[in-house]
Amino acid sequence: ATAAALSPIDWDRLPRLTMALPLVIGLLLGLASTFTQDSLIPIAAAAAGAAVIIAIYLVPWDRFPRWVHNLPVFGGISAVFIIQATIHAPGFVLPTELLVLPLYFTTVLFAALYHTRNELLAAAALAGIAIMAAAVGEGERAGEPAISVLAVAVLWLVVFTVHTAVRRGQGAEERLRLLIDSISDYAIITLDPTGKVTTWSPGGEQIHGYRTEEIIGRNFSSFYPEEDIRAGKPDRELAEAAGVGRVEEEGWRVRKDGSRFWANVVTSALRGDNRGLRGFGQVTRDVSERKRGEDAVKRLTDELVQLVVEKTATNSELAEQKRLVESLLQNLSDLGMGLVISTGSKIQSVNDAFSRITGYGGGEGQRLPELQDLIAPEYMEQFRHQFAERTAGIGGVIMQEWEIVAADGHRVPVESISRSEVVDGRQHSVAIVLDITARKQAAQALAQSQARLQAIIDTSLTAIVTMDEHGAITDWNPQAEETFGWSRDEVLGKILADTIIPEQYRVSHRVGLAHYLATGEGPVLGKVLELSALNRDGREFPVELAISPASAPGGNALFVGFLRDITDRKKSEDAIKRLNSELQIASRHKSEFLANMSHELRTPLNAILGFSELMIDDTTGRYDVGKRQKFLSQVSSSGRHLLGLINDILDLSKVEAGQMELSVETVSVSEMVAQVMDTIEPIAAKKKIRVSADVAGGGQLDADPSKLKQMLLNLVSNAVKFTPEGGSVSIGAQRLHEMLEISVADNGIGIAESDLGRLFTEFQQLDPGAARKQEGTGLGLALTKRLAALHGGDVRVASDLGKGSTFTLVLPLRRGAPLGPNGRTPGGA
Repeated sequence: ATAAALSPIDWDRLPRLTMALPLVIGLLLGLASTFTQDSLIPIAAAAAGAAVIIAIYLVPWDRFPRWVHNLPVFGGISAVFIIQATIHAPGFVLPTELLVLPLYFTTVLFAALYHTRNELLAAAALAGIAIMAAAVGEGERAGEPAISVLAVAVLWLVVFTVHTAVRRGQGAEERLRLLIDSISDYAIITLDPTGKVTTWSPGGEQIHGYRTEEIIGRNFSSFYPEEDIRAGKPDRELAEAAGVGRVEEEGWRVRKDGSRFWANVVTSALRGDNRGLRGFGQVTRDVSERKRGEDAVKRLTDELVQLVVEKTATNSELAEQKRLVESLLQNLSDLGMGLVISTGSKIQSVNDAFSRITGYGGGEGQRLPELQDLIAPEYMEQFRHQFAERTAGIGGVIMQEWEIVAADGHRVPVESISRSEVVDGRQHSVAIVLDITARKQAAQALAQSQARLQAIIDTSLTAIVTMDEHGAITDWNPQAEETFGWSRDEVLGKILADTIIPEQYRVSHRVGLAHYLATGEGPVLGKVLELSALNRDGREFPVELAISPASAPGGNALFVGFLRDITDRKKSEDAIKRLNSELQIASRHKSEFLANMSHELRTPLNAILGFSELMIDDTTGRYDVGKRQKFLSQVSSSGRHLLGLINDILDLSKVEAGQMELSVETVSVSEMVAQVMDTIEPIAAKKKIRVSADVAGGGQLDADPSKLKQMLLNLVSNAVKFTPEGGSVSIGAQRLHEMLEISVADNGIGIAESDLGRLFTEFQQLDPGAARKQEGTGLGLALTKRLAALHGGDVRVASDLGKGSTFTLVLPLRRGAPLGPNGRTPGGA
């Protein structure tokens, strides 16, 4: 029974079939690892399979554990035993397929390297695969029915080429993303955790066809075909993004009008500070054209590769191949892709697109250049090295950017994907060439634009600060360094609120940020605000701030702040406000002064006019001599009073204009005080006020006699004026070092402490009503203060409301010479 069961087995073919199987499994596992997020599972499975194969082929049967003998059997005999028995049978020759083992391991190694994006080492692994695959393929020449390892390897190379091109393209495109509002080729949106659309971009409207108001609040599954929705694809993508953080996939999407397009979609989970899921960011790009191109390239490349690897062909087959090549050339031309087929360094054929790019081969019978004639000199060494590798059988699929020298001598930047095979010692190459002039120009324009923008930011006199959705500082220009004191390297990554916002405003800042991220609403965005900021030393200072929302690559929120230190401006504004206030007060005081002055001027003028008219009208001698004498005395007194008012006004104007001149001489203090008391005595007597003096210690001083008398008269007359009947006024003098102090004290009404600061202000009286009742212009104290300052002295006051006041005139005892305005002697230099 056992012999009958084993008799159909072809023992000579069994090892070869057994060895081909792990190669196929290894290739499939490696292929799977490039399209999955986790390469560990397929690689681990491949490694385990390799270990089993090694054990079967290399370990003698009697060394296997007992349990291995009981593995599943063929007709009662263990499969392991069958393989072992075959290998160790007399006359057994080691099969060629044992070369599959290193090929198998190299495939697994390539899968791991490619998955980790170590493409240089992956390319080296591919070269090893090609060499070993060719060696194994030699076994097919005897007509043995082994699986075509070479065909499988070629398929693998094509898949690697296309997949690498796609991945590189996507990486380059991601690095060139601009701010959302300036991008129309990408639909950049955000979703809440349930998949409802929360923000929309102009690119979304262009790609999907929905306006903002139509799509906000709807579930993003509206973009998927019905079959994907029924299969639960939208929910699976969100779940996967929430689990791994980021998911990228390609598939069909549906526009508002029902049309379909092939889309590249990146979905990223958005998480807050506590790592809780806050929603998703999704970037969608319409890659329908690229998909059609990739499909065409893959199809055409497969067909071209098949032609290249053909070893023999009849004349009819060659004619058919030529027609097929011409068809492929035209199809690629329709896609805008130039194609070159060459043998060695000689170009055999090109398509119309290549002719348009280079100017070569555009018409019937036109000469095609040698391959080296197309290559710009700086790329020549690179191509020689690649040619040598291909000749040695090391090279594979090469994807690169270089420059073609066109027929008219100008250079054309191109991107090419080339594949070579060495057949019968001759290298046959196929290259697909794409003119990337527009892409290069766009990249250069973008780089120039970014450089200009960076130059503007770096030289701006405005501090420019950017902040991400977590509140961390992401950019900081030189003016920000100068404004806040932090260098860019020190501040990047720090939380903005803890760095430049005063503590009392930090909670409001965080609440506002959270509100914007949750609702998309920001009351302060787009407005110019004035608030306080902190510099590095902890000092608060006023700034003007404008905030604009933007988007970082990946769709995350970004905020740009423009700040100006307005400390100097605020000081100027405050100074202007103070000046305006002072001008308003001065204007009011001037108006009050003029009102009072009109009263003061009318009173003596009316007296002069009245008494003069009485005497003029007395033609009959009605008034006797005594009466007339009294009238004339009143006229004289009123005239002197009027002259005094006018003199006060003129003197104050001269002092203010710097035109007052002093005639300094030595003056006796006691004599000057006696003159003042004689002048004031009649006025004091009317109010029964006693005026006394004790100035024996005053001695002499250098002063202008008339101005000194004017100052003392102003002080004493004020004391008499504001002292009630029966009161007293005392005058004293004393020397202190080089100064003389003359004090005038009364027991009158006194002055409130709040009024002392404006007591010596011109055009102002503390109580205009009282001033009119007591008479006077309110210029006396202001003029006295100015005259004292002109002498190098001052006037001080001490008062107790309701009890009286003491005014002290402080003057220097000695002056070098009579002084004029600004300290000059009259007529002197």
